[in-house]
Amino acid sequence: MKPKPVNLTKATIAFLKQEAHHVTLIQMQDRQWMITFLMKQKEGHEALCTLLTQRGEIRTWAHTDRLFTFIQERFKVETGEFKLQAAPFVKK
Repeated sequence: MKPKPVNLTKATIAFLKQEAHHVTLIQMQDRQWMITFLMKQKEGHEALCTLLTQRGEIRTWAHTDRLFTFIQERFKVETGEFKLQAAPFVKK
């Protein structure tokens, strides 16, 4: 399932309201990581989501230490999951 891109503000609010959870860090390529998470939608169901940059692209990180710092400080996330192989929706 391909994740739904959401902007940072919407994701931050969802995490702080505890409407987002189950964070997964996915290695897309060497030195390219993305985040996915489940987020409650207006309709009441949960959707797999990822972050969107201001330019409308999927947000990725080259350095995992910066990614960990970001999700801990911005979203207050302390646990998660890792996928060291690219997810099926990642194009190689």
